[in-house]
Amino acid sequence: MFFKRTFVVAMVFVLVCAGYGAIFAEGIKMLAPDMAEKVIKNKMATIDNLVKQGRFEEALKNSENLENWVKTQRPEVISKHLEKIQTGQVEIQEKQGNYDAAAAKAEQAGKENKSAEIQKKAESSKQNVAAQKELFQKQMDFASKIHDKDMEIYNLVKKRDQALKELSGKKPEEISKAKLAELQSLMKKTASEIAAKEKERAALFGDWNSLMEKYKDVTLSSEMVEKLEDKIQNLEKIQENLKIAQQDINFRYEDLTANAKVGWTGFSDKLAETYKMQKDMLDLQKKMKELAGKGKLSGEDMKAFMALKSQYVQLKSQVDEKMNDLQKTFEDAKGFDDLNPEAAGRLKGLFQDVKKSRDFLAENEKKLDSMARKIDYHYGDVNGDGVVDQEDLAILQKIPQVGFKKALETAKGGKIDLLAADVDGDGRVTLNDRKLMEDKIRGIRKTFPVDPKNIPGDMNGNGVIDKADAKRLESAMKNPDTTMSSFKNVADMNGDGKVNDADKALFMKAQKAQEAKEADEDQKLTQDTTIAKDAGDQDKELQEKRQAPSSGNPFAKGKKNKTK
Repeated sequence: MFFKRTFVVAMVFVLVCAGYGAIFAEGIKMLAPDMAEKVIKNKMATIDNLVKQGRFEEALKNSENLENWVKTQRPEVISKHLEKIQTGQVEIQEKQGNYDAAAAKAEQAGKENKSAEIQKKAESSKQNVAAQKELFQKQMDFASKIHDKDMEIYNLVKKRDQALKELSGKKPEEISKAKLAELQSLMKKTASEIAAKEKERAALFGDWNSLMEKYKDVTLSSEMVEKLEDKIQNLEKIQENLKIAQQDINFRYEDLTANAKVGWTGFSDKLAETYKMQKDMLDLQKKMKELAGKGKLSGEDMKAFMALKSQYVQLKSQVDEKMNDLQKTFEDAKGFDDLNPEAAGRLKGLFQDVKKSRDFLAENEKKLDSMARKIDYHYGDVNGDGVVDQEDLAILQKIPQVGFKKALETAKGGKIDLLAADVDGDGRVTLNDRKLMEDKIRGIRKTFPVDPKNIPGDMNGNGVIDKADAKRLESAMKNPDTTMSSFKNVADMNGDGKVNDADKALFMKAQKAQEAKEADEDQKLTQDTTIAKDAGDQDKELQEKRQAPSSGNPFAKGKKNKTK
């Protein structure tokens, strides 16, 4: 009997101590409300900052860790903060276009907090799932239609080029006035067809504008963005080939005039105007080279350099338009005049000057562009008002749609900074610049590819090296011909002009460093010791509880209760 009683008393002792130990362990995690407030405030500020930087995955991890910690706190702390933290997670998922995950989180939070408000968010996210699919499909359809239209235009341009090449390559005696008139007829017809196609293309861009306005609050997922960007990259390649084909046509006129010994009204004048503008461009390059020759530039020097660069880009666009006007002079010619040897020599010499200037300008551009990429500029601020906003996007939308000249005519204040509009840094303002600008305004992108602040390897411009960047770098390595030059520059981490295994190794090193940093931040948030350090002293009340005798614990140390 004695042993039985002893065993029962021992078991009670063990169970009571175990319960008391559990209270003690819980006390280590639990903070006084004011101390918990400090922890939550600091961590929420960190999360908000990550969201502003577009570092959504990091923000979500931090928020989930904070949520788990808050659930260990006092009921009043939980009731005050849990729903807010969970709502923040829903919003972070929505910003990434993860509407399914956002809806699931909102439903879970709604049940936990018995909140009708967050349940509404669940319904909203579900609706956005359908809207997102619709937006993505329409954008892909739009890209396909633009692709088809661009290919139709490109084929017409190549048709013009081939016809001009065939005639200009003939012997002088084979190029009759009748043959010239026949070529002129074909060039007029195809020019009219191209103009009609370009009008249709502009209408498609108008549909895109309406589409983006309708779905302005809907975000595509990262997988959708990658697929859409692949489409846009293909469009950019067609535009690049189209530009080359147009240049080929312009310079084939040299062969035609030289072999046929003919000229026409306005042709030599346009060519002379082009050469004069090229000389102005050379003068701007000279001034930029003088600044670059100083070595380390001051802030004022950098500002002056980029101002010259902006003027240069504007002038270059005008020269391209002037060269394309050469084709129109042939199409509009009332007749063709025979050139005497002296006049033919002058025209040939002028053509040679234009060609030499073009090549010299292109060679200098490579060096100057390399320097410009190291200097900060207000990229995206197309109207020069000091901010990147919807007004800039509205202007930029028009450039690939109707061309620079027409966009300039309707621009507020009559000013467009083409350098600021070329946010991918490929020397042209295209659909890709527009897409990048939309991402920047919506907070998806922090920096543009052309911006020197864009970290090497940060393909999506969100300010960190992450998994999404890894996929794009792999794509740049596998498909160098279809990857835009601007993204190749970002992927070229060692700056050797190539994207290969050496860049991949540097990328992986940077990614590991980023992951280690994130893991360290996670550890700091979840460790009780760090939380205690962030908050200050532990809850005094809990400390006193541990030390004071408990009336319900017969084994507590301290003064025994007196009985009457």
